[in-house]
Amino acid sequence: MAMYTPEIIDLSEDSTITGYLSEKADHYKKLTELQIQSNDQKSKIHCRTEHIFGFIQNTTKAKLIKTIRLKRARFQIDLTNLVYIIYRYVQLKKLYTHISGLKNRA
Repeated sequence: MAMYTPEIIDLSEDSTITGYLSEKADHYKKLTELQIQSNDQKSKIHCRTEHIFGFIQNTTKAKLIKTIRLKRARFQIDLTNLVYIIYRYVQLKKLYTHISGLKNRA
């Protein structure tokens, strides 16, 4: 999981990017209750999105986009997202039919 470092703090202060990195406790400085709650919320978002990017990187090999125009790059990204959505739909459909089959047996 990504953590705040002085380099990242300097980079985020110079731009309009909002950081969603977890805060790290130090040996001498423990996290406050508010920081712990903030880290919990950030880790919930992180664990949901991490699987999507892992699927895209590992299955579709869409780690790098090699196109000339921005319009083509956007099309390639949209196509990759569509493949993920279809894959996830099929996966959930199989799970639903499996679960409903188990309920019918009982």
